[in-house]
Amino acid sequence: MSDKIIQSIKLYAVKLTDIALAERPSADRGSVEVTAAIILLNSTIFLLNSGTIRSIRTEAVIDAIVDGLPRAMGDRTVKLKDAILEPEILAAASSHIFGAFNTNLRGAFGAIYNNRVATDVGRMGSMTKGPFGELGGVCVVAGEALIGRGKTPDMMALLEIFAKHMSNVADAIGSSSSNSSREVGSSACFIATACFESPTNDTVLVFRNFRERVLKKHSAGRAFIKKYYEHSPPFAQFLRNRKICRFVVRFTLMILAWVIKSFFSSSAKSAF
Repeated sequence: MSDKIIQSIKLYAVKLTDIALAERPSADRGSVEVTAAIILLNSTIFLLNSGTIRSIRTEAVIDAIVDGLPRAMGDRTVKLKDAILEPEILAAASSHIFGAFNTNLRGAFGAIYNNRVATDVGRMGSMTKGPFGELGGVCVVAGEALIGRGKTPDMMALLEIFAKHMSNVADAIGSSSSNSSREVGSSACFIATACFESPTNDTVLVFRNFRERVLKKHSAGRAFIKKYYEHSPPFAQFLRNRKICRFVVRFTLMILAWVIKSFFSSSAKSAF
C-alpha cells in the first residue's frame, strides 16, 4: 500500500516541480523536487487524518511513507535556499542540520519535513471553506511553498495534480489486502502515535529519528524494534480508549524524548 502512494508522490512531485520552475527557472530542480514531494506527503497526511478512515492502520501507512519516500527518491545534494522559500522555515531547517544550507537528500528531507509538516497540515485544515473545499486549501499551501507567497499559482493545474494523487491514495487504501498492516507495521511508532494522536507530533518525530539513526544500526536495536512491532499495536489500541493511562504514558514518553534529544544533540551531529 505505502509503495503505491510513494510512487504517486514521486510522479506528481515531478509535475509540481515543473510548475515551480516555470516561475523560478534559476532554482535547482532536484532541490525543488524535494519540497514538492514533502508537500504531497503533507497533503496525504492531512487528507487521511481528516477523513473517516483514520485509524492506527492509517497512521502506520503515513509512518511507512515518511520512512520510505527519501529512499525511493535517490540521493542528491539539496540546496535549502532553492527548496524553501519561507524565511522562517529556511532558518529552522538550516538550524536542524547545524547551520548548513547544502546537504544530502536524507538530511534535507528530515530538516524540511520536520520543520514544515505541522504548519502545512494546520494551514491546509484552516482553508476548507473555499469553492474547492479541502483540496483548495491543499493547493493554496502548495502554491505558496513552490512559487512564493503573494504570487498566483496555476490553481487548475494544482487541483488536477492533487486530485489525481489523492485518487491514487484512495485506491491504494481501498485495494490493500488484509496483510497491509504487516507491510506498514515495520515502520510504525504505534504507541507514541496513539498517545499524541498524530504522526506529526514533535515527540513522535524524535522517536522515529532515534529508531532510524540509532536502533536500526545495531543488532540489539533491530531485535528490539522487531519485538516492539509484534506487541505494541494491541497496547496502542488499549491506550486510545483510556484517557488517564494515555496521559501517564504520554508524559513518560515526553521525558524520554527530551533525554534522547538532549543526549544526541550534545554528543553527535544527528537530525534530532
